[in-house]
Amino acid sequence: MLVSVPSPQTYCGFPSFHWPEPAKSFLPMKSPQKKSAHKNLYELRPLRLMEWEEDAEGRVTVLVPKFRKGWPARVLQPRLSRPFFRVKLDAFGSFFWKGCDGETSIQTIGEKMKHHFGEEAEPLYDRITRFLQQLENGDLLKIQ
Repeated sequence: MLVSVPSPQTYCGFPSFHWPEPAKSFLPMKSPQKKSAHKNLYELRPLRLMEWEEDAEGRVTVLVPKFRKGWPARVLQPRLSRPFFRVKLDAFGSFFWKGCDGETSIQTIGEKMKHHFGEEAEPLYDRITRFLQQLENGDLLKIQ
């Protein structure tokens, strides 16, 4: 038994459809920026992006707005009785947060922490790395 196969020009009696060529953009395309191979984490300088308060014991409370973008930030945020989430940091986090001024390197802050807390701060740089990741993922901190 022979099976007939439709020709490429027709399928079920309809002419085949060819997708048009994509339109060329009139806007200049950005060339992909080359990222530097590796940056030394200890030479970077963290900068705080959120407001914060300090209590009598020296502990920091970061004030994170409940709405950051769009119409809720413009319309609802000013009308809320409590417009911020309050993130309370421990002694290590508070010490590190106070040093995040955009001018002090992570290595310098780490050395100050080691001098202030001693062996209690160990493993210091593992702790700092995890803390930085959490703050940067939450958009509370910018690393320059």
